[in-house]
Amino acid sequence: MKQGFIQKCKLFLYLSLIPVLGGFSVSSCSSSREAAEKNMDDPQYVYSSEEFGKLTWDDVAASLDIPREDIQAVTANLAGVMRYGKNSRYYEALCVKHPERCIALDEYIGDSEAAYQRRKEARRERRKLRRRLHLKSKAIGWAQRSLDVRRIIRGLRIRSESEYKRLAKKAVTTTACPRSLSAALSMRASKYFPKKWAFDLAKKLFDHAQSCLENSHPSWESLHLRHGLYAVEAGDFARAERLFVASMDGVTRKERYRALYWLGWMNHKQGMSKEENRPWQLLDAQYPLSYYSIVARNEWGQDSLSVIPERGPYELWRESKAYPAMNGRIRWLEALHLAGKSREAVRWVEWMKREANKLEVQTLHYVSALLLKEHDYRQNISWLISYYRAHPDRVSRRGLRALYPRPFFENVHEESKDKIHTNLVMSLIRQESAFDPKAVSPAQAKGLMQIIPRTARQLKRGGHRQLFDPEANTEMGVRYLVNLARRFDSEVELVLAAYNAGPRRVNHWLERFPKRDNPLLWNDLIPFTETRNYVVSILRNNYWYEKLYGPLDIDHASVLASKRVMKLTNTDHEAYHNN
Repeated sequence: MKQGFIQKCKLFLYLSLIPVLGGFSVSSCSSSREAAEKNMDDPQYVYSSEEFGKLTWDDVAASLDIPREDIQAVTANLAGVMRYGKNSRYYEALCVKHPERCIALDEYIGDSEAAYQRRKEARRERRKLRRRLHLKSKAIGWAQRSLDVRRIIRGLRIRSESEYKRLAKKAVTTTACPRSLSAALSMRASKYFPKKWAFDLAKKLFDHAQSCLENSHPSWESLHLRHGLYAVEAGDFARAERLFVASMDGVTRKERYRALYWLGWMNHKQGMSKEENRPWQLLDAQYPLSYYSIVARNEWGQDSLSVIPERGPYELWRESKAYPAMNGRIRWLEALHLAGKSREAVRWVEWMKREANKLEVQTLHYVSALLLKEHDYRQNISWLISYYRAHPDRVSRRGLRALYPRPFFENVHEESKDKIHTNLVMSLIRQESAFDPKAVSPAQAKGLMQIIPRTARQLKRGGHRQLFDPEANTEMGVRYLVNLARRFDSEVELVLAAYNAGPRRVNHWLERFPKRDNPLLWNDLIPFTETRNYVVSILRNNYWYEKLYGPLDIDHASVLASKRVMKLTNTDHEAYHNN
């Protein structure tokens, strides 16, 4: 009975939405989809129906050279293989008589199995790194030689300040390489900041370890970058420059943009011109959408949106000329969407994303349009980000609007008005859940604003049962942000850090680094990589929402908003400075 009702609901929505969605089916009749669609005005849709065109089963069947009467059954078999594996009856039905249809599918299965093994190994490695570790004096040499720096940082338990000093004193007497314990203890010294002895000991430990480090070491970049930031905090720019330059020689290069920013910042502070400031020029060219590039351009008196061209005429290509092997994969993605197989479509496009950078931008945006039409915002954002990282020179304003869509905008604005700037909440939702109202994190945070059930109970009676309701979730998330704003004097960066890592940790970090005259430096000194990336990502999102969609008609002085983002976007400066 229930299954029949769901099928009728799907059929009703499919028939009623064909004119709107250009022939695409929908995979559910949930209120969240209706809410998202209701708020999809033209700038949010990005691609008009005329540009995107209508897609039918006939189109897909002809492109895949499959008889029209067989295409839906073939697609069902494809989805069955993706769900139940290669040994299922679906694979036999799909591939035995027509192996040419399974070329892409076989590649998907092979890559998926390899990816599963990599994830399994990564989980095993993370568990190993988190195991508790206690060191006695006689084990110092063993730890220096045999343990990984990350293992010591994450697992070592130090009960007191005196115990830390004892371990550090023993570690610096080691003469042989490697010196993993010295490197790890140099990072752990931040627990005792801002005491001068802790800064001095961190520097001594790092210098002791540095001579044994190689740039192939997975901790090379983070160690040099971290101590470069300590040197900036101490005003030792010469040492900071050496360490930032060295950090970029590491093999990981996950935070290269931070090293470039702070190298350029020191140059700018010393009066270097825009033409001479090579680090900021590289930052601008390689990371044009990042918050660090936005801040650097502002120091040059340059508007970040003005450097992003519109790049016309704008086209969507269903076929790739540069990488024809992708065309079959795109056809199967179309078929999965037409069949309403949203779960399989998500997994398929996640696999396609690995080679997206080989496509022309026109084909990339065709897939983006397909994902937006199906309300798959998470994969659309991930799809575009991976491409623009490989091709920063191909970013356009239309592409930015696709990268920063605004589903649920009216609901968010209704909940946020007179409390928090709507674009700030939209930016947080984009970062937390990518507009997926059914999102669940490994920590069991749920819904648009990723609220854990325990917090939901405190925010609203029965709130833990309403976390998948977009309106209730937004209401609770806004209420929690308001509570944090009261606690941290409306300092948005601290509010965002507390939302991610918890207010108690933020209080500890404020004790370690009490100076906040440079908020971006303070943020980059946060010991949690996830939290420091989280804060600047939301500030970046906030900036682009402001620039792409224009300022909202609200009283800026009365709501929680980022003063720095408002300054960067030249929106109501005086209201913020007077607040």
